Amino acid sequence: LDIKVAREDGEPWYLGKPKNQREAEAMVDKTAPRLLVGSPMCTMYSRIQNINYERMGKEVWDARMATAEEHMKFAVKMYEKQYRAGRYFLHEHPRDASSWAMPEMQKLMKRHGVTAVAADMCQFGMKLKDEIGEAPVKKPTTFLTNCPALAKRLSRRCMGCQRHIRIEGGGRSAKCAIYPPELCKAICQALAEQLDEDVLNQGDSDMQPEAWRVKARMGSLCVVRRHHGPRPRRHNPAGARGAPVGSAKLPGR
Repeated sequence: LDIKVAREDGEPWYLGKPKNQREAEAMVDKTAPRLLVGSPMCTMYSRIQNINYERMGKEVWDARMATAEEHMKFAVKMYEKQYRAGRYFLHEHPRDASSWAMPEMQKLMKRHGVTAVAADMCQFGMKLKDEIGEAPVKKPTTFLTNCPALAKRLSRRCMGCQRHIRIEGGGRSAKCAIYPPELCKAICQALAEQLDEDVLNQGDSDMQPEAWRVKARMGSLCVVRRHHGPRPRRHNPAGARGAPVGSAKLPGR
């Protein structure tokens, strides 16, 4: 569900509207996705917007911030729904965004099993071009999730690229709102690993691959096996076997 993706009626999925929020929530209730990924608009929460305050004026600023807060609260509401249902969520926002200080977000962050990890987008292949040429974009980011495998796989910090391109100016920030393929792949792989682990923890060690696939397909996020041959053995003290999985279709962006 993205503002750039049209709904069935041709209108964009702008989640600042109560009507769209109700439809989105109904969709989540109906499909019960194993993983819900959220990346709310971060414009009003960035440090750059503090510079634009005087230019905007208080009235315009307050209106835009109210819309941004409504969007963020809705996102947190959906994460809480996933959490209470025993499903997973993944929230992404800039590391220095003021949204992390919102009471609703602070409450979510204190939930048992919810983890925040730091990442730099250059480690997932995010790049841009400037007058010098193509180079990585650091874009310091924080991921918040209740999925252990996601927290582990997405925790990647830059150890020192030769140079980074700044995202400020020239419409660069809008381009960096698109997840690079490597990040999408990491999310899918982590979820596959987590679902595999969940099956083992539920005592389904004797479950056959086809049955595992059916169980893993619960919700709108479909996970399939990596190959059709025998599952490779892996070290497990209890002798349990897990089914490797490989690709997944994420809802939204």
